[in-house]
Amino acid sequence: MRYAILIINHVSPKQTRRLIERLNNDYFDFYLHIDKNTDIKPYQELKQLHNVFFIKKRVNVKPGGYSALKTNMTGLTQIIKSGIKYHSVTLLNGSDYPTKRADEICEFLNAHKGNQFIAYDEEWSKDIEDKTNKYFLTDYNIPCKAFLERFLNSFLNKTPLPKNLNVVGKSAYWTITLNCAQYILAYIQRNRLYSSLKFVHDSDKFIFQSIIMSSPYRDEAINNNYHYSDCSTCTAERKTLTVKDFNKIIFSDSIFAGHFNVDVDKEILDMIDRANEIKITYSAE
Repeated sequence: MRYAILIINHVSPKQTRRLIERLNNDYFDFYLHIDKNTDIKPYQELKQLHNVFFIKKRVNVKPGGYSALKTNMTGLTQIIKSGIKYHSVTLLNGSDYPTKRADEICEFLNAHKGNQFIAYDEEWSKDIEDKTNKYFLTDYNIPCKAFLERFLNSFLNKTPLPKNLNVVGKSAYWTITLNCAQYILAYIQRNRLYSSLKFVHDSDKFIFQSIIMSSPYRDEAINNNYHYSDCSTCTAERKTLTVKDFNKIIFSDSIFAGHFNVDVDKEILDMIDRANEIKITYSAE
C-alpha cells in the first residue's frame, strides 16, 4: 500500500528535506511543488530520493488566491496521471511536520481506508458567500487593487456557483482518496467552475469540502483533517508553532501540524521526534 503526499513548498530545502525524511519509510511518495518564483536549484538534491517527484507545472502561489487552488489541482492531476493506485493523497505545506511516527500514520490511514478527511464548520462557512459573490484580485500585483475591486463589484456580476453545491469550508488541508480526487477535478471541469473561482478569495479552503459534501462521497467524509494549527492570532496566517505549543500538539488527535520554521525554533521539531522515539538521521546543520 502506498500513500501520496502533495507538498506545496514555501520553505528552505533543509526544512523540506527534514519533513520528507521524517516520513520516508518507503510507503510514502512525495510530490513537491516549488513556487514558480523560487529558485529550484537548491532543491535539486531531493531528486536523488527515488520517491520524490517534482510537480512539473509550477505556479506562483498567492495565499488566498485562485493560484493556491490551481496548485492543488495541478498536483492532483500529476499524481493521478502517474498511474499508481495510491491509498490516499494528503496535502501538506512545506512548513508542516508529522506529529506521529510514519508507521503510526500508515496504520491510522489504513484504519480509515475509503474516508475523506476534510474540515469545515458553520461559523467559518457563514462568510463564504461574501468570498464568492465579490471580485477579489488576490493573485494580481497591480496598483490601486482595492479601488479596482470596488469598481468591479459595483458594475459586474460574478458567475455564481452551482445552486446544488452545499458550500462549506474552513481549512485548505485534507486527505482524500484517488477516486474522490478524480471526482472533484471532473466536477470543476464539468461545471466550468474556473471562471467562478478565478476571482474568489480562499477558494482552496472550501471548494473541495463543498464538492465532497454535495456528492456521494459525503457519506465517507470525516469532519477532521487531523492537522493541528493555531489560527488564534486574528490574521489570515497560521501562527508559527514553537516549544510553547508542544503539549497542545503532542496531545492533539493530529497526525500533522504546522506551521513550523526551523530558523525561528528548531527545538520544537526535535521535541516531537524525541516524543515519538525517532532516531534523528538527517543533518542538523
